[in-house]
Amino acid sequence: MPLLVAAAGVAWAGAPDGAAAFRRGEGLSAGIAGTSLVLRDRAVACAGCHGVDGRGPFPASEGGQPIPPINAAALSRPTAVRPGYDAASFARALTEGVASDGRPLAAEMPRFRSEAGMAEALFLFLGQLDRDETRGLLPDRVNLSLPTGEPAHAAALAAMAAFNRGDGFWGRLPVEGSPAFLDLGEVLAGLSARIDEGRQARLAGLAADIPDALLLTEAPEPSSLPRDRHIVADARLVGPLAQTLRERGNRLTLLAPPPEAMAWARAEGLGADAAEIRMLTSGALAILAGQGRGLSRSRARLAIDRAEPADWLRRYDF
Repeated sequence: MPLLVAAAGVAWAGAPDGAAAFRRGEGLSAGIAGTSLVLRDRAVACAGCHGVDGRGPFPASEGGQPIPPINAAALSRPTAVRPGYDAASFARALTEGVASDGRPLAAEMPRFRSEAGMAEALFLFLGQLDRDETRGLLPDRVNLSLPTGEPAHAAALAAMAAFNRGDGFWGRLPVEGSPAFLDLGEVLAGLSARIDEGRQARLAGLAADIPDALLLTEAPEPSSLPRDRHIVADARLVGPLAQTLRERGNRLTLLAPPPEAMAWARAEGLGADAAEIRMLTSGALAILAGQGRGLSRSRARLAIDRAEPADWLRRYDF
């Protein structure tokens, strides 16, 4: 149900597949009124305008028209101007461009021509999409699956405990539970895979701004430590040699997790890697909180995938 298209008509080829039409526009085409242009596939995918979770970029608009949410909960809920949609009124909206109260839909909304069953397939898919997007969301908590190995599990639990001392996700507290809204272990693996490239870029930028800086790219040998230099490094490379380096007249500029993560790791007898996992968990939880009250799995994952975890590292000067 894309809104980008002022369409003369839309048709599907092949068996009705609500998920493929919604997500990728597969088998979907749209003609533009007054032109010979034909749009297909992702250009006319419902998710392209209404969002990967069907909740829309609302109140964003296209051509001055608001793009409403089309997830099942929003469609079935009556509003001040229309009754809720059922399967029949949804099909009429698609094929005739008529809202559930009989008003014409905006001209930007395509009038679909579809093979038998496509409207029903889309309507059923939107119901399943709502269930998938909110699985693990409960009135007072958000279930998360945590990494199983140590110290990752302990670091994630510590970050959640600190986060829960606030308001959580608008009154919902993240907890380890099933069914899970998100697999936090998978999220952390993705963030860990991305942080190194950003870390190296930040270190290189710091070194470029410091005259005659020595950028360490590997751990120094204790037998050949430099003297009287300004060293820029990942704190994990320097580790227990930091004090010795300072005693040899070196200045240090290090990138490491925030103080609260470092303090927790020291108190637990763990290293900078554990502190980094706690930092990444805290960052992921903050992103989820930033999604507001209308959490959805796909939108949360998109926001996490767009994050730059290296920006969460702090600069320390000694």
